[in-house]
Amino acid sequence: MGGGMAVMVVDALRKKGLELPPLTSSTMETLNSILSQRWSHGNPVDPAGDFPSYHLLWAMLEDKNLDSIVIIGGVGMASSFAGWAGIPPSMKYDANRLRKTMEESELGSLEKTIELMRRQKKPVIFTTMVWGAKRRGKIFRKLKQSYLEPYPTPEKSATVLAHLVRYSEYLGVAKWKYERNRMAKQFRVVARVLSQKGTCAAGHKMGDEFALGDCTPAGMCSWAFYTIFPFATALQFGGSFPWEDSPGKAVVACPDSLNPVVFELRRTGRRMNPKST
Repeated sequence: MGGGMAVMVVDALRKKGLELPPLTSSTMETLNSILSQRWSHGNPVDPAGDFPSYHLLWAMLEDKNLDSIVIIGGVGMASSFAGWAGIPPSMKYDANRLRKTMEESELGSLEKTIELMRRQKKPVIFTTMVWGAKRRGKIFRKLKQSYLEPYPTPEKSATVLAHLVRYSEYLGVAKWKYERNRMAKQFRVVARVLSQKGTCAAGHKMGDEFALGDCTPAGMCSWAFYTIFPFATALQFGGSFPWEDSPGKAVVACPDSLNPVVFELRRTGRRMNPKST
C-alpha cells in the first residue's frame, strides 16, 4: 500500500480497537530482500513506490505475530491494464498480450495465497480504491468465487475485520489465541521497596517484595500498584527505559509525596506461567 493509504487503514483499524504488532525478524529479512531501501521497514508495510508483490503477502501470512492482513491496492490491477492505461491503438495488441500474461501469472499467485490463508488460518482483507479496476478479468472472478471480493475503502475493510475478530472471540478462537500469545510473551517482574520515608499508611518497609501481575498483589498498596503498573507492563513485555542504568529495571515512587515509598522493579528473565496472574 502507499504511504497515504497506509495511514488511512491504520487509523481505521485503531478506531476499531485493533492492534498492529511488529513484524518478526525473519519477515523483516524477507521483505528487505524483496523491496528497496525506501520501504517503511515496519508494520504497516509501505513499498514506497515498489510494485506490490505476492511474495510480501506470503511472508506476512507466515509471520507468527500477525493474525490477519489488510491489503490495499496491487491486486487485480493487471486485469484492467488495457482499460485504464492510455495506450495508442498501434500498441493495443501487444498490451493485451502483456495483460493476459500478467493476469495468468497473478492468478497462480492468488491461488497460492488462498491456499496459504487456509493453511495458516489467517484472513486477508482485500481493498481497492480504484473501482473500475476490481470488476474485470479472472482475478476478480477468482476473488468473488472465494468470498474475497475487495472492499472499496479502508474503513469498510477495518469494519469487516473487527467483526471477524468479534465473531472469533464469540467462537472462543481469537480470545484463546490472544491470551496464549499474551501470556507466552510475559516475563516475571518483581517490585522491591528501595526506600521509605515518613509513615506509610500501607505499612511498607525497605526490603518488601511483591510479584506483579494484572491485579494488585496481596498486601501491596493499591495506589502504589496503580502508579507502577504501566512500568511493570512494559517490563513484562520485554521493554526497557532509556533513563535507567540497566535494562529490565525501573525505579518508581508512590504518589504520596509526604511519605514516599520508592519501588525498584526488575524483570527476572523468567517467563510467566500461563496459569498465573
